[in-house]
Formats: sequence, structure tokens, C-alpha cells
Amino acid sequence: MTAPKSFTWRTEFAWVMAAAFLTAGTAAMPVIQNPLFYFQDDFQIQFMPMFGEIARLLKSGEFPLLTDRIWHGGAILAEYQFAVFNPVSLGAYLVVDEVDQLHHGATLFVLIHISILAGGLNMLARDLGADPLASLMAAVVGGTSSWLIYWGSSDWVPALVGSTWLPWALWGLLRAYRDARWVPPAALLSYMVLVGGWPYANVALIAALAVTLPILFYIEVQFTACFRIALAFGSALLLAAPAVFPLIAILGESVRAQDLLLWRTSLDGMVMALGFPFFPDLWRIWDGSYQVVVSPPIYYLSWFVPLVLVNALGQRSMYPASTKKIILWSITAVFAILCLSPALWHFRYAFRFLPYYHFALALLVAIFVTEQRQSKNETSWRVWPTGIALLVPFLIAIANGPELWRIQVEMALAIAVAALIVMWFQRRGIISWPVLLVASHVLLFVALTAITPSNKLVSNWRPPLARAEFDLQQANDARTFALYPPLAQTEFLFGGMTQLPGNYWATIAPGNTALYRRTQTVNGYTPILQRGFVENFCLGLRGTTCSEGPSKVLAVDPQTNLSYLDMTGVDRVVAIRGSYSTMFANHAGKGWAVIDRTELADIFERTTPQRRIGNIVQWPDGVQIRNPTLKTRSDSYTIGGGHSGGRVIVARAWYPGFRVRLNGKDIPVEPIAGLVPSLVLPAGAHGELVIDYWPAGLTAGIYTALAGILILSAFAVIPLFSQRRVTSS
Repeated sequence: MTAPKSFTWRTEFAWVMAAAFLTAGTAAMPVIQNPLFYFQDDFQIQFMPMFGEIARLLKSGEFPLLTDRIWHGGAILAEYQFAVFNPVSLGAYLVVDEVDQLHHGATLFVLIHISILAGGLNMLARDLGADPLASLMAAVVGGTSSWLIYWGSSDWVPALVGSTWLPWALWGLLRAYRDARWVPPAALLSYMVLVGGWPYANVALIAALAVTLPILFYIEVQFTACFRIALAFGSALLLAAPAVFPLIAILGESVRAQDLLLWRTSLDGMVMALGFPFFPDLWRIWDGSYQVVVSPPIYYLSWFVPLVLVNALGQRSMYPASTKKIILWSITAVFAILCLSPALWHFRYAFRFLPYYHFALALLVAIFVTEQRQSKNETSWRVWPTGIALLVPFLIAIANGPELWRIQVEMALAIAVAALIVMWFQRRGIISWPVLLVASHVLLFVALTAITPSNKLVSNWRPPLARAEFDLQQANDARTFALYPPLAQTEFLFGGMTQLPGNYWATIAPGNTALYRRTQTVNGYTPILQRGFVENFCLGLRGTTCSEGPSKVLAVDPQTNLSYLDMTGVDRVVAIRGSYSTMFANHAGKGWAVIDRTELADIFERTTPQRRIGNIVQWPDGVQIRNPTLKTRSDSYTIGGGHSGGRVIVARAWYPGFRVRLNGKDIPVEPIAGLVPSLVLPAGAHGELVIDYWPAGLTAGIYTALAGILILSAFAVIPLFSQRRVTSS
């Protein structure tokens, strides 16, 4: 595959900037009607609070490996989805942290990434042979993929981050195929995908290469060029090891479900919504049941995609197909299969592959539009193929949702009018007709996001929009645990998430929102689901607790004779009024008392302070502990006294990777009940005791990354020595 002949960096930069601004401008339109369009569900209670915490750690001079301010999900690096080894993500967190209004910060974060994504799609389309205008079209269409807008941007934020870098990685690898000098940049761009926090993007990149390399080698028989792609991607895998190895380590101790067939993507929905934007569908949703929903157009790409593809299939220029078109068709088919596949291992929702299917289609359309504009014979869409491409999606939409016939007809008429206008321009030889495609796509995007101004399939939270509003006035340094029910029960109690009392957010701080204030809390939002907290605190995904939670946390661990609240050093319990508060009060006895009552919750604190020094809540008789120094990732103490040794319990959240050293020598450390680290002091031990956290797998990951750096350095340097030798001879 050869590069486009009319390629100059100055011109391409101008087109990239145009694509970035136009796509970001289009994506910004829904915010006019709904300021919270890009600030929903997980973005509100999981990601934005953690973005602020990462920014706080960076500003304090600490790399964000861990936060001690939440326990359930505080292993930031091992969580993987926060992309802490992606430098652009870290920069974005710092920028967003300067914005006081949370929904404004979320919108800014989204538009930054959509701009970068559009630039990558534009560059990739150009290198695949599309002309500048068609490449701009691919960027706008792919960058406003409805799945990416309604899910990846407003809810599952890592999907946006990981997907942003996929076109750039493929562009870099394509460059490396043509030019050995591009191997290191291609590896770095692939690395950005792999550390972006979204495993589905990683699978999409691997799948694309698994398709591309055999086809390239079979058709063009360029072993060295194919090897350069493999070398670049292999080096990227090595470079990404520090981000991936800690995730593997923590998954080994999690109880994360690995469900099959949890969400079914429908074939008719995929085919129909390529060109028809509004439809109901039958989905298998979160609880495994089937439900008919009038969805936001998450399958939808653009109205003209099937028209371009159907017309291209009948054009003579399609045959024989070029290498790039064979590869693109093959990648598109593989991505479609991934979208329709059952859940496998931790990849539970196959419809998360939809944006990559959309990207491939947008690139295909760009190539076909370019060929049609350059053709002297086939300059216009034909009537019958165009009519069929319009009619089939419409009929599927009517069959799936006859009760929505009015809006289906209105959409079909609007699309038909747009198609007729484009065909009129084509038949008069006006080669700038792709401008009409872009303009109509933007207009329809605005209309669709006005009709469906939010994703109705996710939680309709209405949290405070400023960080300061999460502060609890009576908050102090007390470590807190909140007892609040799962989402469905909360909606039942309060009549929906929009009806939550105003003090719900400051009092309960669901998910990770406790990070907005200065207290420590056991609760947190993590899909990893740490075993100890699930089994002993009955914690769920969002930090919620089951109905038995109030009694479980007061149960006594047989190994330590401590309750789980004592073991974790909790001093305050916030319990939703009703069964949660009543059950906790009945089981707590005289050790806890209500210090405050609100319309929402009862707030309990210990009647007598817990015996504790720093974070140490249990130690052998005779041990003297002085000079506690507590930091985010480490505690240190001076140990002395005549004692016979024994177990020490440290009230810090357990994650794989804790280390203990006494006077610089390692002491074995192990978890108690999967909740906190513990160690056994030798008899008579004295000196400096240090407990610190270094994510399991990180050291091996760093050494692996160094191997990747050495490989890339050697690849870059060896040709220079060879060239110098040739010159001197």
C-alpha cells in the first residue's frame, strides 16, 4: 500500500485541525439543550471524582498509584480504567480539575478527546487513499458515532479514551509498514491505546492487526514491512506492561463476574441503524431479562453510509478490489462479528465493540466517495440501489416498532430528501457534493440528540454540579462507612433518582464522590469488586450495601476477634434511615451512638475511641509503638519494648502489593479477611517499621517496558551506525 501522492504536512495539519474543530463543534451541540448530556451515571459518581483525586495527587508531587481516601477501588493504577500511564489523560485531568462546575469539566474532557479522535480518523483516511474532503467526512462521521456519544462519552469514559487513540495507532502502524523510521512512533501510538483503560479498544487493535498482517503478506509479499508492524506493536505491548500487570494481579483476588450472553446485540438493529437513526429494539439488559426499549440511536452511524456502500458494490471500480479495500472490508466484518459475539471472560458486553465497526465503515465510505468523485463514468448514485438502501432499514424500523410509525416516517422522509439533493448535485457534476453529506449528517445529529437528549438506559442521577456542594459540614478526619441500598431500592425509596433529597450527596457520598471531601471512606465504585469487601461489607459495584450489610460489618472475625468495622478503623457510620439504620443500631449495642439525625440518614459514631495508634488497630502485648507517620502509600512507626512477638493488624485497604520492612529487612505480609494487611512481629523486634504499597506486578511491568525501550532504541540506532559505516567506506 502506497501513501497518497498529494501529501504535504502543512496541508494535512490544516485538514486535521478542520476535522477536529468541526467534529468537536458537532459533538458540543447536545450540550445546548442538556448541559448534563456528557455528565451521566458513571461519569458522575465514578470517574469525575477520581479524575479530581488523580489531579490532587499529581499536584502534591505524587504519582497516582493509590488513594487512601476511598478503600473500595482505591488502587488507582491497578483499576486500569483511569489510564494513569497515558500522559494525555493525566494532562486532561489537571485541566478539568481547574473547572469548578463538574458538568463543564466533563464536557471539556469529552471534547478534548473527540478532537484528537477526529484528527486520527482524518489522518488514517488520508493514508488509506481518501481525498481531503472525504477524509474530513470520515472524521466527522466516525467521531460522532452514536455509541461513542451516548455511552463512551457520557458514561463509560474509558471507552472514549481508549477509542480516541485507535485510529492514530493504525495510522502509525501503516506508516511503519511503508517506512522503518516510523516504527518507534507507531509503537508509542499503539501504547496510547493499550494504556487508555479500555480493554475493548485493545482487542479491536489486536483484531485489526490479526486481519491486516496475513492479507498484506499474502498480497504484497513484503516480509520486512510486515515485520515492522509486528515489531512496533510488540514493543507497544512491552511498553504497556506497567499498566496491565497490576490489573492482572488484582483481578486474581476479585469476585468480578464473568457472565455469558449478558447483553445481546441484534443483527437487524446493526444493519438498520447504519442508515436509520431512530428505532426500538429488543435487548437483553443488565439483569439478564429481555426488554423492548426505545433507545437512543447507539447503533446509528450516518444516514448515507448504506447508500454509499450499496452503490459502491455495483461500481466497476470495485473490481478488482485494492489491498486497502480488502483489508477494510475484512476488518469491518471482524468488528461486526465481535459486536454480535457472546460475552467471553471479562468482556461482558459485546455491543461495546460498536464504535470500531463504525470507524471501519466511515473509512470505507471515505474511500468509495473519493473513487466516485474521481470517476469519469460513475459520478452519481443509482436510483434502484439507493431506494433499496433507504427502504430496507425503514421497513425493519416499522416492523420493530409500529407504534412509532409517525417518527419513523418523518425520519425516512428527511433522509430521502437529503438523498435526492445529493443525487441532484452529483448528476450536475458538482464534485463538492460530500459537503452536503457532512452538513446533513451534522443537522441530523443535532435533531437526534434533541429527540433523545440523554441515554435513558443508565441511571438518571442529578448530583450537585460543584465540588463544594459535596462537603458535609460536620465532617472531620473520622474514617466513614456509608450504609445505603442498591440503586433499584434507592429509586423505590425516593421515587426516582431525580427526587433524591438535596443532602443525599453530601451525606451518603455514593460511589467515589466522597473524594470531593477530606474524609476517608470505605465505600467506593469499582468494577473489580474486591473479595474481602464484597464478602464482609456486602459492598456492590457502586459502594452500595446489601440488606444484610448493617449486621455483616459488625460480625467478629474469628482470627483477630475484631469486628470488621474495628479491623478497618471505621469511626463513623452513615446509615440510611429505615431498615439499615435500625438493623445497625440493634447490632451495634452500646459501642455506637447516634450523633446526628437527618431526614435521610442516622449518623453513628463510637461512644469510646478505638484503641489505635496511627493505622495499627491490633498489636501484641508489650509492644511499644511511637512516632506514627501516615502518608498516602505508606505508614512508618518506631517499634520497641520487650515483647514475645505476635500479629499486627494495619487498618489500610488491602490490595496485592503491600510490603513490610523492619529496619530495612522484609517481613512477610498477608491480608486478613481480604480487607487489611497484617504481619507477624518477631519476638523482641524493635526499630523502624514501614508498611508501604507498591502495586503487585508493577516492578515486572517496568522491567518489561525497559525491554521494549531497548528494542525500539536499537531499531532506531542501528541504521544510523550502518549508514555511517557506508559513508566512511
